[in-house]
Amino acid sequence: MRPAPASQGNLHALSQPHNMPAGAVATVDQAGDTELSLSGILPEELDCVTMGMFIIDEIHYPAPRPPLYNILGGGGLYALIGSRLFLPSPHLSRNTSMLIDLGSDFPPHMLTTLKSLNTSSIFRPTPHRLTTRGWNKYGSETDPDFRAFKYLTPKMRVEVKDFWGEGDACWVGERMGALHMICSPKRAERSVRELWTLIDQNDGRIRTKPRPLVLWEPIPDLCTPEMREEMLNTISLIDVVSPNDGELAGFFTDELAEEEQHTLTHAGIKLRTERLAKKLALRRRMCGDLDEGCGAVLVRCGALGCYIVIQDEPNPSPNPAIERRKEKGGEGETIPIIALWLPAYHDLTSEKVVDPTGAGNAFMGGLAIGLRRPLIPVKTGTLKWCENWPRVRKWVVAAAHASVAASFAIEQIGLPVVTGGEGNEERWNGELVGERMEVYLERLGRKELEVERVDERGREEMIRFEGGDDKV
Repeated sequence: MRPAPASQGNLHALSQPHNMPAGAVATVDQAGDTELSLSGILPEELDCVTMGMFIIDEIHYPAPRPPLYNILGGGGLYALIGSRLFLPSPHLSRNTSMLIDLGSDFPPHMLTTLKSLNTSSIFRPTPHRLTTRGWNKYGSETDPDFRAFKYLTPKMRVEVKDFWGEGDACWVGERMGALHMICSPKRAERSVRELWTLIDQNDGRIRTKPRPLVLWEPIPDLCTPEMREEMLNTISLIDVVSPNDGELAGFFTDELAEEEQHTLTHAGIKLRTERLAKKLALRRRMCGDLDEGCGAVLVRCGALGCYIVIQDEPNPSPNPAIERRKEKGGEGETIPIIALWLPAYHDLTSEKVVDPTGAGNAFMGGLAIGLRRPLIPVKTGTLKWCENWPRVRKWVVAAAHASVAASFAIEQIGLPVVTGGEGNEERWNGELVGERMEVYLERLGRKELEVERVDERGREEMIRFEGGDDKV
């Protein structure tokens, strides 16, 4: 029998005071007094804002292992943590944000834990409803990798407009440097167009800043051939799309060979991922990153690492408000790409992997920081093999942030534990994030890597790097 949610009857709806500081949130404490949370006062710019949800999870295992209840979770929270790992408290930690709805049953100790992260998150009282809760099944008697999920209470979506205050009070919206979405293709397209509309409506306040970087993570249930055309339309409006290998394959199941539709070897998964990711990147021009207008497909493959396909040519129409062309023009021409594999931080033999929940979401949060604000320096000579390829180096460093973020997410059930701060270096799961990044980057510097290039005429070239040397 599931335990009753913690009693929290003292959260009441409050109107937002007009003189409230930007990002501050009104709630009611246990004594019934109004509490003004200043943890959300915002910095000049937010490196990562996620539209993902906060969910309180319960996890069920095969007998005799007992279930776990009241676990902090949700894709939005893991993405927030993925970015927060690289933004130490008390100052940089506020450069990341999400919206957390506090239902009538929201446990007070969770609110304390979330506020202790010292982010610019918005805590929104919703006393008319229960907090979003999820039921998770991990493993079965016959399949240890079995996963199932369902909502126990109605979910409350986060919309782009929720990050913009009333009137001119654009709290998070005007400071948004990167937006992370976890949703269907249709909702992703609608959200991006809503974002551009809100930017246009607040032209005088934010046009001095670059437009936000947009990163999209598809949801597995809607990664189907029926959604493929909508997905292709959507990626023409965004900068980075990152499905996992199963989600990517789901969009093309009607085109897969018989052997590709069933359980594959690791080598088979990698070959299928390469073929489909390159096909995706070659078919539609993506919006492109802020520096060069080059979009990318990053496929998350768990312990096998991630596969990166970079569109190796700036978008000729970087203004997202303009309807961009869908295909590369010219008979026989294609979009030039660069593609390579990077390893996971924890490989298949690692004993530190406890639970993969949230790894992909944390990956996206870390990726946003790697693209927006790579604060951890790369030692000279560490990535010697790509020093003459600045575009490749940029994405390698960003993906390194993502892989390291994912590594912390999977070392326990629930969120990684942070200690220190306020004058002492933060440690996550007892380790310094910078040291783990250094270990991973040095591993990349020693590893033999292959980089594939396809030019605008479809000509392919494979370059192999061995400890800084390259061979074609």
